[in-house]
Amino acid sequence: MLKDYRESDAAARLIAAHLASAGLGSLSVQSWTSLGDVAALISLAGKIYFWGEIIVAFLGAFIIATSP
Repeated sequence: MLKDYRESDAAARLIAAHLASAGLGSLSVQSWTSLGDVAALISLAGKIYFWGEIIVAFLGAFIIATSP
């Protein structure tokens, strides 16, 4: 797993180079972020879930803090 998905293009190039040096140059390696709209939708969903969790956490903290 990559810590930063923006590095996926570099990782794909590195894997492709290793495959080519092993004699498997006919295999294709493509970064998941270069697949088009699917990657953009997955990234958008991740951002939405992140902010949703933040909102739920603050609402929960507010409810607990104001309960008698």
